[in-house]
Amino acid sequence: MALWQSLSIRSRIILSMVGVMLAVAALLAWVLANDVRRSRDAAHEKVRMLATGTAATVQRTLDQFESVLARASARPLVRTLDPAHCDPLVAEYVRLTPAILGYALRDDRGEIICRYGRAPVSPSVVADAAGSLAAVRIAGFEMGNLVDDARSGLKIMALSYPIRDEAGRQTALLVMTVDLLVLNQQLLTSIPQDAVVTVFDRTGTVLLRSSDPETFIGARPGAGEPEPAKGQREGFLTAKGRDGVPRLTAFLTLSDVDWRVAASLPEAEVFADYHAALRRAIGIGLALCLLALGLAWRLSSAIAQWFSRLRGTAAQMTTGIDIIRAGLPGPPEIRSVAQQLNWMLDARDLSKPRLRRDMSERKLAEQALRASASKLHAALSSMSDAVCIADVDGRLVEFNDAFASFHRFADKSDCGGSLADYPGILEMAISKADPAPLEEWPLSRALRGETGTNVEYRLRRKDTGTEWVGSYSFAPIPSEDGTVAGAIMTARDVTTAREVQLDLESSHFALQQLIASRDQVQEEERKRIARELHDDLQQTLAAIRMDLQVITDRFGAHASGLPALVAGVDRLAERAIVSTRRIVNDLRPPMLEDLGLLPALEAMASKFGEQSGIACEIDAVDEVASELLDAPAVAICLYRVAQEALNNVNKHSRASEVHIQLAKAGENSIALRVRDNGRGMEPADRRKSESFGILGMQERVRAHGGVMHIDGTPAQGTVLEVVIPLTGASLALGSPSGSTAAIDRSSACSTYAALDDGRALPRLLSRATDQTLQDVIDAIAGIVAVVDRHGTIRFVNRAWTQFADRNGNPGAASIGPGANYLEVCRRSSLDDESALKVLRGLEEVLYEGRVAFACDYPCHSQEEQRWFRMHATAMANGDVMVAHFLFRVEERVVSS
Repeated sequence: MALWQSLSIRSRIILSMVGVMLAVAALLAWVLANDVRRSRDAAHEKVRMLATGTAATVQRTLDQFESVLARASARPLVRTLDPAHCDPLVAEYVRLTPAILGYALRDDRGEIICRYGRAPVSPSVVADAAGSLAAVRIAGFEMGNLVDDARSGLKIMALSYPIRDEAGRQTALLVMTVDLLVLNQQLLTSIPQDAVVTVFDRTGTVLLRSSDPETFIGARPGAGEPEPAKGQREGFLTAKGRDGVPRLTAFLTLSDVDWRVAASLPEAEVFADYHAALRRAIGIGLALCLLALGLAWRLSSAIAQWFSRLRGTAAQMTTGIDIIRAGLPGPPEIRSVAQQLNWMLDARDLSKPRLRRDMSERKLAEQALRASASKLHAALSSMSDAVCIADVDGRLVEFNDAFASFHRFADKSDCGGSLADYPGILEMAISKADPAPLEEWPLSRALRGETGTNVEYRLRRKDTGTEWVGSYSFAPIPSEDGTVAGAIMTARDVTTAREVQLDLESSHFALQQLIASRDQVQEEERKRIARELHDDLQQTLAAIRMDLQVITDRFGAHASGLPALVAGVDRLAERAIVSTRRIVNDLRPPMLEDLGLLPALEAMASKFGEQSGIACEIDAVDEVASELLDAPAVAICLYRVAQEALNNVNKHSRASEVHIQLAKAGENSIALRVRDNGRGMEPADRRKSESFGILGMQERVRAHGGVMHIDGTPAQGTVLEVVIPLTGASLALGSPSGSTAAIDRSSACSTYAALDDGRALPRLLSRATDQTLQDVIDAIAGIVAVVDRHGTIRFVNRAWTQFADRNGNPGAASIGPGANYLEVCRRSSLDDESALKVLRGLEEVLYEGRVAFACDYPCHSQEEQRWFRMHATAMANGDVMVAHFLFRVEERVVSS
């Protein structure tokens, strides 16, 4: 401690700074050690991911080749081994897959029976690549030898698959020849330029290589050539490559074929970030050390020099005063300063009156002004909205950084200093009108004394064409005499909010279209089922009763128990006719079509009263009923709303009477009013998530351009009011008036086309959650699936699963979520030409930018012949919606 007390201030400062720098150096060393470990782990992960991705791609390609060979070898024309009848679909697959040179069908003697392909590969090359069938009997999918065909310049590998007879004996060999250079281009094109990925077979022969494939593919290691991998099958290795560049290499082995995948990156690249950080850290550390030592030296020198000058000045100011007021502890510099300080204190006491007189009011005012300006600048900088203050001449007195970014400037220095500078840079328009003159800009309006809040303008930069929407608030700044002394303006970018609002409106409209089309298809299906029950089943039951009467008349006298038995059967048939009539009436009341809405409502009210015990009264004008005869779609809508309303009354209201009123509402609208005297509705009842009945009524009415209102007072009953125009805009499919002309099953295709109008529904589904997407496609009247950009099925609707269950594929495991739809079509294309057409269309939508694709195809069952229409439509997020609609059905004629 005594030694420290004896040190000068300069020595103390330098020693303290050295201690601080030592601690910083220790921390820096610890950080660098952690960086070394993280960089090494990151480098290993980088090359491992490169090797793993390549291995997965190669394995997936080999699996696809094996699947194609297995399907082709099972085809009847291939198994017949008839050179005069070679299977043409095998050749078609060659055209679809560029890497496949062709196929060769070889018999037991090694002779080629059939050849398919586009490249002139000689039989001898095929034999060399595939090996001798007589010498080798293979049990399944096998890879042959790599052959370098000097005549064609191709590097060929043969993939073989046995063909067996009914007894399971191998009779021939189906050989697929693959162009390794083309396959290399397909699989390894996306490898980074500095990376080298190589695939070896079990003998070390290079099969694929991302760098210089023409030179390396087919190369084998020499007898004396060292092997850097040292037989490694898994793991990492650091060694120099053939180009002399040190590389970090990861090895993986494909266990099924005993191929090795080696992926390497230059060490200089994978450790580049670490080396740069190391150099930067060392440089910064040295610079900081030098800077700290320099500052310490400069600071200590300044302190010593200042103390020396202060001592001399104080000595001059205090000439003749010898009294020492302060003690003198500490180092020499402090003792000297303390001595001079005592003298300065005496001089300060003598000069205080003069100093107070010298303080002027101007200095105080300047300090207050500077403080006010500092507060204003801090306030503006902290605001996220653009703020601008201008004087009466339009010069910008103050604006914040947000003002520059709002107007798409890099910083405040790029902004103009006056309002007159901006018309050459910006265009401003109110809403979608033409560009507004400068006098109509927000700041100009404020300088005229106008005030505005949240006034929206559309802005466009003339130099870049960038457009956005801004919400402005502005006001004048009055002076003491009431005149305008300036103006203040704030602005906020609301472009994203407006885009989201437009998307929500579009999505809501698309959802309304979906619900409207679903209701129409449902009504038409009800109508069709009701017609078939009435025209077919009821007539059949009536004929049965007539035949029973004939049986009784002819044979009743000869069989004592027959009349009673026939009478029992007749009663059953009569009850069946009554049940059928009830079902038909529930599905689609004939009275609604034959007599109109009013008689149908009266019949429904009468039946409701009998079943529920609640009195139901109908009040309607004949004029309204006659007008509804010309608007059957509106009549159906009102009937379904009244039906659902009565159902709700029966289940929830506890009412004793219901009143239904049908009247005119204006010149061209119809009003339906259903009122009960039940317990009413609480506000929370309308917001229940399970209130689908009310939601269905609202959407049905909205689809016809109408409005619905429910007023329920607790303990005072509930009133439901619906107003629908007789003609006008309608979301339902068909004519604008909502005509319900008969449609066949092909209307489902029209439904789908309407849903995709303007691409509103695909945008809605692209933004929807998984559950919402599932609910929407379940509501579509077709067999629907959503596949991703790789062809993998993500979702299927309920109709898809039901169709699979009915046609021998319960649960749709092979064509459900997770299955690759392209692979399903590709496998089916070997047996079905229509599947090949579907495959091509889907690939165009997925990979070639086609917006939509449609085609018709047959899909027959044992009982009936069916034709479907397929639609594939691209969605905004890259997925594709695939929908199949049944448009034609014919019963199979079974010959006796």
